[in-house]
Amino acid sequence: MADRRTIKERDSELDRLFALSAEQFTNARNELVSKLKASGDQERAAQVKALSKPTVAVWAINQLARLQPEKLAAMLEAGERLRATQARALRSKDSQVELLRGAVQSERQALGDLIRAAEEILANAGHPRSASLLGRIESTLHAIATGNGAERELLRAGHLDRELQAVGFPSAAGGVPTAPSSSHAAGQTAPRPAGEELPQLRAEVRRAQREERALSAALSKSEHVAQRLRLRAEQAEEAATQARRESATAQQAVGAAREALADAKRRLERSNAALAAATGKQ
Repeated sequence: MADRRTIKERDSELDRLFALSAEQFTNARNELVSKLKASGDQERAAQVKALSKPTVAVWAINQLARLQPEKLAAMLEAGERLRATQARALRSKDSQVELLRGAVQSERQALGDLIRAAEEILANAGHPRSASLLGRIESTLHAIATGNGAERELLRAGHLDRELQAVGFPSAAGGVPTAPSSSHAAGQTAPRPAGEELPQLRAEVRRAQREERALSAALSKSEHVAQRLRLRAEQAEEAATQARRESATAQQAVGAAREALADAKRRLERSNAALAAATGKQ
């Protein structure tokens, strides 16, 4: 993994490769492999050849690294704080509910910002924004944010080539937090909060997750309603503007018709008068 990461971070050709759409990836990768082989770099050619074609979810995540680096950095930082806070909470004898709740909320907010950005990227590329696809993007981002693997640097470089699933930490989609993997020797356990504090801590997190999901659903529904109403208002405004233009044109036509009618009446009166005068002379 270390060798592959070094290549990905330093090779500008790989930067261009991972910037391509998923449909273009395979052909471009094979061309790069041929180029590396022709130059005699068999080792790098083999490493590039082993790269998997990114799924649409992975492609979107790599685009986030390129288009939203600040939001991505904020999510990774929030994920690291969440991981560290939960580890402290599981070791401490004191209640860490408020600290953990704050860390969970911060990570959710940062992750939510990225998911909304991913929706826009998918829409601009013509990909359907299904709940399943967005869930895979969220799971992968959350797994990297709360993990400690090499994928963090791959993500920063926009060179991720596979999806991941989070284990042991709550995400914006919910889930029961569990203890992170331990490096203690067999039979040795890490200190846990005394008494009923740990179950209470988990219950607090679950409650906060339920509240967040309900608020997120309500917000999403409100946003959709607001968008539809804005569209209707814009359409109504366009129709009203067109109606005003047509009304002004009609008013001008009415004015012109009135003037023409008045002229016709005057001509009729003059004709009648001339006719009467001619008749009287006879």
